[in-house]
Amino acid sequence: MGTVVNLRNHRKRKAREEREKQADENRVLFGLSKVEKDRAATQRLRDERDLEGKKRDDPATDAPTEGSTDTL
Repeated sequence: MGTVVNLRNHRKRKAREEREKQADENRVLFGLSKVEKDRAATQRLRDERDLEGKKRDDPATDAPTEGSTDTL
């Protein structure tokens, strides 16, 4: 006689294996390598610093306040 197999567990195991296989394929197709992730992070930081350096000063904070003796 054969071994008794719980079909529900077999079905769940098979579905889990198929999901894992699909996830592996997606990682290969859509994933980035560690080097690519590091390069993107470095570029993002460089872009943020560059943008911060190009921001204009806020004219509202540069305006003279009331009662100041500075005149143009």
